[in-house]
Amino acid sequence: MSDGFLNIKNEIKTMQSNVKKQYQVNVLIDKNVTALETALSKIDQDVITMNADIKTLKERSLILLKANQCPELTSIRNGEIFKNTNEGVRNIYGSVAEYRCNIGYSLNGNTSIKVYNRHCQADRTWSGKQPTCDEESCILPKHAANYGGQRIVSPGTTLNNFACDSGYVLSSQHGMTCHDGGSWSQIVTCIKGCTLPNHAASSKDGRTTFSPGETLNNFACQPGYVLSSQNGMTCRRGGSWSEIVTCVKVQPKECVFDAGHKWHPRWKKKSRTTCTLLWT
Repeated sequence: MSDGFLNIKNEIKTMQSNVKKQYQVNVLIDKNVTALETALSKIDQDVITMNADIKTLKERSLILLKANQCPELTSIRNGEIFKNTNEGVRNIYGSVAEYRCNIGYSLNGNTSIKVYNRHCQADRTWSGKQPTCDEESCILPKHAANYGGQRIVSPGTTLNNFACDSGYVLSSQHGMTCHDGGSWSQIVTCIKGCTLPNHAASSKDGRTTFSPGETLNNFACQPGYVLSSQNGMTCRRGGSWSEIVTCVKVQPKECVFDAGHKWHPRWKKKSRTTCTLLWT
């Protein structure tokens, strides 16, 4: 047998061996692919089963939730109720009902409260009590001037009858008007006034306490006295005066007669001329 023939025979055997090995590999791959497809199919079936169980459980949970709902809330006059949901269901445990009032109204008459919440509890009852939306009123502040009337008034009401303790005056003479929303036009308070000193000149005003910014000019003195100033007295903030106008005693001028005599008359003195009492 020639060498060429042997070489061909050996190559054929090698090819047969390679084909056999490739076949074995292909068979193994087919087995693995089949096993993998079987495993994936089982996983898919498990997922389908699990989704079905979840759906069933959710449906049963919703049925249970609906069976434990809090009662439906009644509407609120002059306001609204905003409700959130739990799992898409209203009025169940954990749900919140939010109360808000329309403009011009306040929760239970308290302007400081803007939102009021009630919660659905485990015992199927709502927490708290049903609020009301009342027309907003004005409450007289504690630092306002003394007032003997009602301290809570409706919008549009004006209060005027204020009073202050001795030594104090009202910050305004225009009163206080209640606006919509519970606010006041201005707050009338008692501020430190200026008290007319005992040694001041007599005032024709008749009052003894004056407001900051006021200037008094209507003073008078008894005969023989004159005002210490013609500028009047201005009341400053804090209760002090710009100056104190008093009455000061004056001295008479001397009268000189033709005879050369000098007189200090305290009344009209007649001689060759009339000497009239003159005051500086």
